[in-house]
Amino acid sequence: MESSISENSRASQRDPAADGLSLDAAPGYAVCKERMALVQIKKPDIRQAILEGAFTSFSRNGYAATSVADIAAAANITASNVYVYFPSKLHILYDIYRPWLTDQLLRLQKSIRRLRSPRLRLRRIFIGLWSDIPAADHCFANALMEALALSPPGAGKVSDLLAWSEGFLTDLLRECLPEDRQHLTHDHILSHILWMAFDGFAMNKRVGDTRNIETLADYVTDLLLADSLGATLAGSASARASTNDGTRRSGARARG
Repeated sequence: MESSISENSRASQRDPAADGLSLDAAPGYAVCKERMALVQIKKPDIRQAILEGAFTSFSRNGYAATSVADIAAAANITASNVYVYFPSKLHILYDIYRPWLTDQLLRLQKSIRRLRSPRLRLRRIFIGLWSDIPAADHCFANALMEALALSPPGAGKVSDLLAWSEGFLTDLLRECLPEDRQHLTHDHILSHILWMAFDGFAMNKRVGDTRNIETLADYVTDLLLADSLGATLAGSASARASTNDGTRRSGARARG
């Protein structure tokens, strides 16, 4: 019995090539090879290479024109290996898009916080949301519009990106709106409308249809502020501050 087990063990460890067999023809080798592929360790550098290659291709060629084979070639791996790291091309896009959009929104937030009046702040939101972000990185934002348009009916979304984006924008609007206009941000409805408009502007920007976003930003800002007392007072204070700054600079030049 022991002799039989030992003999079988030695046979299982024998190199198939020594018996004149190719590895692919060796008994059980294909199954073993498949199992090894399933349990292989995912390497962070390969995952990053996939994301970088996909970002470049999505930005330059669009989502629809980019294949998994294109992404694999950019990462210097096989197409089948891409699926070890991501379930689909759409998952790759979302893994790129969320940190990209987060960075864009944080930049917009920073630029808004340099401004004083509600009118200027709101206007900056709309110009950033409808012009600057759609134009960034070769109109990369449009890749998501393409991806969603190609999804089958009822497929749902693989990420909560829209809900997160609406929450971020709502918080930003609350920073900018006077107290008597804060109710406009209730239930993220205003943010939802603004993001739906973003989708359209992102598509238009990609095909070269550039509207006068500054005029649109002025129009929507006027609609939101209307006759807001808070906006009027803040605008007056901002104007006085600007006048005082100018007066101090003029006085300094005169003394110099």
